[in-house]
Amino acid sequence: MLLSEEPCPPCKNGSLCEQRCPCQNGGTCHHVTGECSCPAGWVGPVCAQPCPFGSFGINCSQECTCRNGGLCDHISGQCQCTAGYIGERCQDECPVGTYGPQCAHKCDCQNGAKCYHINGACLCNEGFKGPSCQDRFCPTGLYGLICDKYCPCKAANTLSCHPLSGECTCAAGWAGLYCNETCPAGYYGEGCRELCTCSNGADCDGVTGACVCAPGYIIGRYLRTCETQSNTTDRSCHEELKRKE
Repeated sequence: MLLSEEPCPPCKNGSLCEQRCPCQNGGTCHHVTGECSCPAGWVGPVCAQPCPFGSFGINCSQECTCRNGGLCDHISGQCQCTAGYIGERCQDECPVGTYGPQCAHKCDCQNGAKCYHINGACLCNEGFKGPSCQDRFCPTGLYGLICDKYCPCKAANTLSCHPLSGECTCAAGWAGLYCNETCPAGYYGEGCRELCTCSNGADCDGVTGACVCAPGYIIGRYLRTCETQSNTTDRSCHEELKRKE
């Protein structure tokens, strides 16, 4: 027997330090008995087995808290989320418009369809079909359950007629139940929902929002401003400078 009271060198154990330590995955063995002391995430006689599913840490004594099928790292307990979920515990669905692993993919759904947060499949609204919900059930100009009704919208001013209700979606510059009314003063764009920013009595183009200046004013550098010739960066309307005689 060794007369020294010093422990065996690393990876050795036994009364004469003649045995090699069998511990794996960073485990350390008792210098006399050879019994393994396992690091976080590992168990077993020689630290060869990872923690059972749902546990992690020293002696696998901590319980994983991952949700929605997320996998728990057997060492740190950090969650690896399945497709469609994010968050520290995988508790949140992907934000609207994204899907897949780490919510890294952008949805490609049309006509107001929602995107399934896991695989990106489009959940079409009633009256639409196709991989991206791009197709209407009814031919253009018709609507209804059996496509037997004529859309009441004024075709030239309309973006779409809902295939079930017949509701009109108006093009830029048009409003009204049937898209037969021009935008009221101060508004422009699709459905006349955008607010004009023109000043000093300027009219606003119902389609583009460009300012149509009142007499005595000129259009500025920006189409949506009316300004003086000497101040082309000011975003408000000013009186036009009179030319010298």
